[in-house]
Amino acid sequence: MTQTARHPPRKIVLIGAIGVGKTSLVRRLVHREFHSEYLATVGFDIYTYTASGAATGLQHDVNLVIWDSDGEIDSGIFDTPIIKGASGAVIIGDVVRRSSQEDMARLAEGCRKHLAGRELVFILNKADLTDGNPPPVPPADLTRFGNKLFWTSAKTGDNVDQTFAAIAKAVDRRGY
Repeated sequence: MTQTARHPPRKIVLIGAIGVGKTSLVRRLVHREFHSEYLATVGFDIYTYTASGAATGLQHDVNLVIWDSDGEIDSGIFDTPIIKGASGAVIIGDVVRRSSQEDMARLAEGCRKHLAGRELVFILNKADLTDGNPPPVPPADLTRFGNKLFWTSAKTGDNVDQTFAAIAKAVDRRGY
């Protein structure tokens, strides 16, 4: 399947606290790899990914341009090129680091203001760290997002493809 003017690429931004696995998630998605050493992103990195029509349930592929941010999550992030023109935002936290989950709730408020009407999705990453136990319950500020809250593991790849297929479908349907 090919992209047409009717289905332009969709810009997605990954935001979240330092060390939650934003880069690991996008590398797992795009390059099918995981590196255990921590390499901090400086500024932002840009990746491209095509979600197939078969994966999204759509009649066409969805091209995503994914902006991986550096983890600076103060309110100034919303005035940067990272956010401008985005079709949606993926707010990422660490499943076992409660402070990163609280950061997610704060980032959601900023996204509602600066990306009004755009798709907003939440990922709790590092599900592999729960040792097979049910993941801890996230703060109430996140549980209210229901089907927009995904659990992933960049390390094992669990639920990464499915999550980004759902994101691609959601932003494509919104038409931004």
